[in-house]
Order: sequence, then structure tokens, then C-alpha cells
Amino acid sequence: MFQEMKDAAYAGNVEYLKKIVAEKPPDYLVTLPDGDRNIFHFAVVAQKVEFLREAINILPRDVVKQLLLQPNLIREENMLGCAALYIDYELIKVVRELYESVSWSSQDEKPWLWLNSKKMTALHTILREVVKEIFKKQEKCAMEILLMDPEFVNCTVVDSYGHTPLYYALKNGFNRVAEKILMAPLPANSIYSDDLENYPSPFTFATNNCSENVVRLLFKKFGKWLDKIDERGFTILHIWAEHGKDEPCKILLDGDDDVADAKTKIFKEMIFLKENKMADTPLHLAARKKESKLGEILIRGYQQQLNLVKEINQDDVAAAECPPWKIKNIRGNTPLHSSLYAKHEELALYILSIDPTLCQVFNNKNESPFFLSVMFGCPRVLDEILKIDEPRFKMLRRNDGTTVLHYLSALPEKTCPMLLNKYWWILNLKDNEEKTALDYAKRNNVPWLINMLSDPSLIEKEDFDWINACKREEIDAVLTFVDHCQNLQILCRDASDTPLHHIKLPTINAYRSFLENSSIAELKNNIDIDGATPLHRALQRKDMNFAKALLLDDEVQRTIKDNNGKTPMNLLATLCKENEDWAKMCKLINVDPNLNTKFLQQGTNLDRMMKTPFQLLLHF
Repeated sequence: MFQEMKDAAYAGNVEYLKKIVAEKPPDYLVTLPDGDRNIFHFAVVAQKVEFLREAINILPRDVVKQLLLQPNLIREENMLGCAALYIDYELIKVVRELYESVSWSSQDEKPWLWLNSKKMTALHTILREVVKEIFKKQEKCAMEILLMDPEFVNCTVVDSYGHTPLYYALKNGFNRVAEKILMAPLPANSIYSDDLENYPSPFTFATNNCSENVVRLLFKKFGKWLDKIDERGFTILHIWAEHGKDEPCKILLDGDDDVADAKTKIFKEMIFLKENKMADTPLHLAARKKESKLGEILIRGYQQQLNLVKEINQDDVAAAECPPWKIKNIRGNTPLHSSLYAKHEELALYILSIDPTLCQVFNNKNESPFFLSVMFGCPRVLDEILKIDEPRFKMLRRNDGTTVLHYLSALPEKTCPMLLNKYWWILNLKDNEEKTALDYAKRNNVPWLINMLSDPSLIEKEDFDWINACKREEIDAVLTFVDHCQNLQILCRDASDTPLHHIKLPTINAYRSFLENSSIAELKNNIDIDGATPLHRALQRKDMNFAKALLLDDEVQRTIKDNNGKTPMNLLATLCKENEDWAKMCKLINVDPNLNTKFLQQGTNLDRMMKTPFQLLLHF
């Protein structure tokens, strides 16, 4: 008899159902022979919608109620749970009709609250997995179940995996369902676990899968959870940045007062957070996503929030003095460094447009943004930095000894001659493994670059600006230029100038070390266009350390007259009269500024005096 009833349900045989009702006791249909399923379960499996609708009219109300609630003994699914498994909208509608055909007391269990063996309701079952081909049908079925429950009790049920229906709706992009749940008059922690240490934040799913309205509702409903930190020390802003998710922050940036609190948290507070293990701010993480606009959005949002501040407090002052684009991570990288590592030229250019001084900032490897723009092949950033200022020598080289010329192969061929023309004087510098730029070109097998580096005559050498290099105290740059310039004496004669006339160093020992360089030593008594020696210039700018170093050098002439007829001793005598410190210095090194020596010191090289014989005779 049971098999006949099963066959009738599968076949949708209404006449057999009528026969059973007429011949058998009322509880016959709710008996489960063999521990299997009831007649409603079979009809759902066979998707016999009309059979079920007829059952509403044929069966006694109490039987309908029992059949609705009775679970099968395989997955412990009731009829609604079975219908949810098949994602059949018409079947779910029938369940609703069956439910509405029966009178229920408040104590009666609702079909949509029944939990299967996984502690899931029918709503969980539909939302848990996405079937792309029937995605819209899935969402339609879920909405039908939501309509059965005007109090949204099923939205608060947590399954054995620790998830509510909202979790699955957000994760799988069921936006209509998520909106309905988020707009329900329920507290946030009842529709989503507040144990975020072991549970992903709802904002994790506020990605491009979520509609703009869902994201806004999340900001309003869960705003106080925005700054929750996971086991890595990441906030939700770190996670969005890590995955290059622009949309949530873009919605905030363009949002009105309804998301004002969330906007402040994201753009003014969370953008600075560095609690994660690698001490990256969200802006550092965003900088690594070449395809993302999030870095620019974060900066614009921060600037917008800072402009909205009416009463400046200490935190706001600190934020303004050290904005997020200036913060370094544990590796010493600013977001500009990070963007160049990722070849994210758009963001790098945007950051430079906001703060050009960042091109002077170095990371722990002593890598400048200029160095990285060459190393990672970012020619537009390279051009922009050159427009901002002439890179200093230390910007051309990092800790391992490599220079920008070692990495020319990363740049377009048309860009390389410009760098070689400007920095020809560092061409032969070796890294810590004694490798030159030519060695790197050969290793990378770049024929056109090998050809250029092998034949220096192909390089149109630009003049080295030793004046600025000296003023900026770039001693290494000057010495590198001196060591690699084969015609230094001729160059200085033609220019009527030398590096010694301009050098500025911090200590007397630094000057004495500089003077010991063999090429520099030959320039000690050269005169410039005004007839002044390096000693003249040191005294004129009142550089006591340099003057002392020169006065202590036996090869330095003290009696050469400049074009105004003044010797260094004349200038020194004036300084001693005006300033007691200079008089003390002279006494300490046993130099009398008032002693006018009429003769040149023994061993003077007349050629180094540079000008005409007539000028030399003036000193006798």
C-alpha cells in the first residue's frame, strides 16, 4: 500500500489520494513506513505542483499541518526544505498556500523555521550556493520564503557553520534578499554574528558583487563594526585595499549625510591604521593594485574629511602634518614607493601631484622613487620627477651599490639615452658584486643597450653641475664625477671654476679628506673668473672649517691676489678684526693674517695658477 501511495505522489494521481482519504484513517498519510518520506515529500521530488494544490482541498487541515512540518529521515528536511533543495518557485508557493490554508497557534512551529541536519532553514539552503544558470530563480525563491515570515525570525537563525541567511546573501550577491534583511527592524547582532574574531565582517562582502544600496545599508546598519580587526591585524579597509575593491569607498566618497559616520571612520581614521603584522596602511595595500583606483579614492576622501573639520584638535594637526601618503611601512616604503614596486604609474603620478617632496624620501634599502621608477620601468614617473627637481646623487644609487644605469633595460629604449647623457659620470660604478651597468645589460641580453654602454662615444655627455652638487654637499657625487672625468683640468680651465670654489662640508675632517683626493689636490690654487682661489671663497663665505683646512695645507697659496687686489690674508685679517673666533682660530694654527709674504712657497706649480704670467708677477 505504501508503494502505491508513493507511486501516486510521483505520478500526481489525485484520484488515488482521494481514495486514501476515503478508505484510511486521517493519520495514515503521516505515517512513514520504512523510515522514508511522506506523500508531500514524494510530490516535491517529482515536482507535482497541481497534485499538492489538490491536496489542500482534499486533505483534512490537521493532516496538511502535519505533512507540512514532518521531516524526512534522510536529511531531516520538511516539505519546504525539500522544495528549497530543488529551488522550485512554484513548489515554494504551494507550501505558502498550504500554510495559509491551515490555522496556526502562536506556539505552532513555522515550516520556514524548521532546521535540517545542518541546522539550516529553507532560506539558508537556497542562499548557500550559487547556481549561475538559475541565479534569478534562486533569489525569487528566497524572497518568497522571506514573505512567509513577516517577523523575519528566520533571518536570525545561525546554522551549524555559524552563518545567518544574511551572510550567504552578501557572500553570493543576492542583493534583493540582503536589502530586505538589512531593512528589517532587527538589531545588527541578531542578523549577523558579532563575534568577528572568528567570523568575517559583513563588510568583507561589500564588494563589487553587492549593489550600491546594499553597501549603503551595511554602512548604516554595521557602522560601529567598521574598525574591527582580524587575526592578521587587518581592518575591513585593509581587506578592500588588499583586493583592490574600489566600490565601497567610492560609494562613501560620493555619499551624503546618511553615511557620514562611516565616511569619517574610513577616510579620516582607518586610513592611518598600521596594526597589521607588516605595518602597511590601507593606502600601501591599495598602491599595489595596478588595476584599482582605490588609492586615489582614499586620498581624496581623506582630504575631503580634513576640509570638513571645523575645530582643529591635536589629532587633526598631526594628521595634516603627516598625511597618509607620507607614512612609511616597516620596510620604509611610502605609498609612492609601493605604487612604483607595483608599476602603478597612475597612482604614483597622482601622489606626486599632491606632494612633490616625496621624491626625496628613501626606504630602508636607500631606494628613492627616482631609482624605483627606473628599476621597474615607469618612464612617466621618471619624467615627472625630473621636472620637479634634479635628482641628488644619493637618489641614483641604493645600498647594494647598484645605480639607475644598472636597470636601464627596464625602460623603453627611447628613454635610456637621456639618462646616459645626464649620468655618464656614474657609468663605471660597480655594485657590491663588482658588476657594472654593462654587466647587467649583458646578463639581461639587451643588444641595443650593450652597444651603447660598450661605446661611450655614443653618449652625448651633458655638463656635470658641480656648483649645485657642491652647494648640496653631495661629496660622493663630486668625487665620482672627478674620478670619472678624464679631462678635469681642461674642464675647470674652460669654466674658470672648480668644485673647490663651491664645496660645503659639515666638518674640518670632511674637508681635509676631500682635499686628499689626488684630482682635487691639483685644484687647490686654481683661480676662478674673479681671480679668487678656493681659500678666497672659503673666507668670503666665512666657512671657518674649510678656511682652516686650507690654511693647514702647505700647498695652498695665501698671497694670490684676486681681481680686486685682495689676497686671502687680507680677507683673513679683516675677519679677525670683526670676529674674535677667527682670531682665536688663527692663533691656534699659528697663522698671522697681518704677515704679508712676498714670495711664493717652494715647489709652487705655476701651471696650476692658471691665468697669465702677468697675474703671477703681481705676487712678487
